[in-house]
Amino acid sequence: MVEGIAEALILPKLAVNVLKQYNSKAAEAGEKILANGIEEMGISVININGINFKYFMKLFCNFDQSSGPNIPIYCAGLSDQDPKKDCFPLKDEAVEGSNPICKYVNTINGSKYTRLFISPLKTFEYDLAILNPVIMAQTLRLLWPTADGKVSPNLQVIIDKDNSYGGDLRALRDDAKFIYEHIDDSQVGKGLFAYALAEAINDEFIVPEYIRKAILWACGGVEENV
Repeated sequence: MVEGIAEALILPKLAVNVLKQYNSKAAEAGEKILANGIEEMGISVININGINFKYFMKLFCNFDQSSGPNIPIYCAGLSDQDPKKDCFPLKDEAVEGSNPICKYVNTINGSKYTRLFISPLKTFEYDLAILNPVIMAQTLRLLWPTADGKVSPNLQVIIDKDNSYGGDLRALRDDAKFIYEHIDDSQVGKGLFAYALAEAINDEFIVPEYIRKAILWACGGVEENV
């Protein structure tokens, strides 16, 4: 289960990277090999169009006074931390989120079939940009409607850095913020950007750990131990 169209479009491509890496390690360790993609695993990505995970996840586990039988299949929820609107955390910085589902994480994650995975920083797009500023900037620059103004040149500056920040986490944060704010601009929009990014994702694209864990859990409760 995911919040919106961006996650629904991009997640299957991220899963290809996750499963490829997992299977490579599993083969070396003599562990069970998974399929090459979530479609082959029989997994559906459900866009719940918001953050109302509380109601949907009760189908798969009991929490917040719910009781009764649950659907006995593995379910992973993927949601945003959603700190204050003006909060743009540094990489690996701990932040306080405002997403109401966060208070149920421990209870949900103590169930048999269900796990909830929350972005550690801000949102899906911001967390991706922190780890992949170049490919995110390249994709956004291709979509930006004009080369005039400041946006395209600033994106080119990010691209030219080639992920070399020399430990300057503030510069990385500022670039991720710039990318995030212009993805959500009316000139582009999250849906169009997500479609383009899904096409651009390659083997070098870094998948955030919380997304990696969500994908593997959906694959039958697999936890990365290889």
